[in-house]
Amino acid sequence: MIRALALLLLFALPAAAQGTIEFQPEPMEPAVEGPAAPPEAPPSAIPLEFLPEPLPVSLNAPAAPGPHAPAPIRLTQLPDPVAQPAAAELAIPGLPPEPPAAPPPPPEFSPRPAPAPSRARPPQIPLPDGPEALPNGGLRIRGTALDDATRVALADYGRRLAALERGRVTVFAEVSGPAEDAHLARRLSLARAQAAKAALMEGGLDATRIDLRPLGRTAAGMDRLDVLPPGVDRSDSPR
Repeated sequence: MIRALALLLLFALPAAAQGTIEFQPEPMEPAVEGPAAPPEAPPSAIPLEFLPEPLPVSLNAPAAPGPHAPAPIRLTQLPDPVAQPAAAELAIPGLPPEPPAAPPPPPEFSPRPAPAPSRARPPQIPLPDGPEALPNGGLRIRGTALDDATRVALADYGRRLAALERGRVTVFAEVSGPAEDAHLARRLSLARAQAAKAALMEGGLDATRIDLRPLGRTAAGMDRLDVLPPGVDRSDSPR
């Protein structure tokens, strides 16, 4: 429209020189309001049919490295382990094969214990007349006191025991009472054992080889003296 006005001015200039020409601009047509243009949709609202199709990507083709892409890692295949030769292959020709392993030794059993050595029998000593002879070789004297005949018999027995070079003689003394006083009963048995020791010493038996066992009142409740030679156990004596 501006261009049209400029053309009219150019053609009107010669006429204006001859006289006054009134110029009236053409009335401008009012703009016709049409429907409002739809607002532009954001880029994310573009219909899918207008998006470009993606290029086919090959899975086997390596991706183009970017400026900051890490260097690709290359895996080096390790060689297969070398098979170890069998034992037969290690055998040196000309040498005999190794003997098989020896069987384990049989379990050791403890040997049968040797029988206990038999206890040597004491030497047989002739017993004097009067006192009671025990099967194990000892003497037994009954009663509460030693009479003269018993002392002579013990002195004779002491002389025979003194002939032995070694060994100890044991004197066991028991009393029948008193039952209510154990201390007194033990003192009485000690006195009778000492009397028997004195009789043995009269026969020449050394006092250091005589052992006294005053038992006091025992369950048997008897008055008796047992004189045992060396190597004789009282358990073998009758009760």
